[in-house]
Amino acid sequence: ASAAAAAASSATIRQYMNKTPSLHCHICTRPTGETRPAICSRLDEGTCRKIVCLRCFEVHAAVVGPPPAPGEPWLCTHCRGICPPTAQCAAYLRAKKKQEMKKMAM
Repeated sequence: ASAAAAAASSATIRQYMNKTPSLHCHICTRPTGETRPAICSRLDEGTCRKIVCLRCFEVHAAVVGPPPAPGEPWLCTHCRGICPPTAQCAAYLRAKKKQEMKKMAM
């Protein structure tokens, strides 16, 4: 399992009061104003706001899989624990580890 998957499984489930999808792709951080992103179906539950842009479905097809049909329920890569290394959760983990290493060096 990837580091992102481990973080996703060990993290507490966050409840969002504002059930609106994110404005940026979880994988590439591209603003999604111009394209129709895939929105995680857990948005309705208030537990996930992540979206993936259509370009990331093309670039990361082996990991992400095919884009869902409009209106079809879809679980994001984060909820499935299969985020590619460019995803924001993986970038966060790398930054967190770097900070921890700096603290230990002091």
